[in-house]
Amino acid sequence: YFRDDGIAVFFCKLPYLGEATFPWMNRPGDPLPYVQISTTAITGGSDGAHSGGMTLVHEMGHFFGLLHPFPRIPSCKDKGDFVDDTPRQKGSKLGCPVGSDSCPDKP
Repeated sequence: YFRDDGIAVFFCKLPYLGEATFPWMNRPGDPLPYVQISTTAITGGSDGAHSGGMTLVHEMGHFFGLLHPFPRIPSCKDKGDFVDDTPRQKGSKLGCPVGSDSCPDKP
């Protein structure tokens, strides 16, 4: 049972941490927009560094349109996440290290 005034969040066994639909992926008639999280990535899950519950926060960011500030292939050539308060990153980081700016010549 789904309603059109909520967010469907699914917790299931996945071979990755999670995923979400981006707002521009949601067209009338398409399946319900969703966020899904691996049961290993929830608070108390078995995925060590990723079991603190922050995967849901991360995927909700994607659900609301936020991109990663780094490209899939490490490089400073990517455009970043198009948000001025986040410096471009050459690659992904675990957590949110203060002052991290691996592309200092690219705002």
